[in-house]
Amino acid sequence: MGGKHLNAPVVGITATPDGKGYWLAAADGGIFSFGTAGFHGSMGGRSLAAPMTGISATPQGNGYWTTAKDGGVFAFGAARYLGRVVTRNSEPRPLPALPQDITPSQLYQIFGVRSATIEHGLPSLNAAMREAQISGRPFRVAAFLTIIKAESGFRYDALEGGCPSRRYAPYCGRGFIQLTFQSNYRNAGNALGHDFLGGQMEDARSLAWSAPVATWFWSSHNLNNHADRRDMVAVTKAVNGSGAATSRIIQDCRFFKKVLSTLYYPGVQQPSVNCPD
Repeated sequence: MGGKHLNAPVVGITATPDGKGYWLAAADGGIFSFGTAGFHGSMGGRSLAAPMTGISATPQGNGYWTTAKDGGVFAFGAARYLGRVVTRNSEPRPLPALPQDITPSQLYQIFGVRSATIEHGLPSLNAAMREAQISGRPFRVAAFLTIIKAESGFRYDALEGGCPSRRYAPYCGRGFIQLTFQSNYRNAGNALGHDFLGGQMEDARSLAWSAPVATWFWSSHNLNNHADRRDMVAVTKAVNGSGAATSRIIQDCRFFKKVLSTLYYPGVQQPSVNCPD
């Protein structure tokens, strides 16, 4: 971070297991990741009872703990919170949490979308995100929300326009992530234990199945891995094919960064992202 403005001094460092990355912790709760180190959240931009003093990574490198001067411990990623030291002059306090469920107001703030349909479908989307280990992980959340915005505008019942005339009709884009092609309908059904072929293809855009289908597609294409590497170009191409339009990639990158700056990095510098200039 040399030469860059910091809101608070760096107070700790911990390395990844492979020795090819590390995390820096700042006194104000900020976390900075480098190399193969993945970002799993921080207390940056949140009220702290006492400044941070250090950081330690999990043995697998898939999470970390930060410690505060008053004995507080904050767990991120796969790190488990097991308790804290209560000093003589402090009282136990609830552990502040990273944002988990996405709210309608956040979607409006970031993407400018708002409707009764979006609000009705959001609980199912949040539940599926938790199940797919997306919730609470900033880069995964940012990438997933960006894709859902581009594909369906957060409408669980979305149907691709001009479906009857599509060469792959009737297996047109349906649901949050616009499930398309007969093979994908079949594979989703096999994975989820529900028949989406034939007369039941409309179930792919039902309230019960739209979100599980979206996270099935996400997980089956290992998109959490791309998101963890902050590679929004790879995420977009995995969803839209290697020939994804540059304009689409640029827009996805813009929203990816906006989610991060709004929910996780308010007022501080974000980590670098693989996006076109």
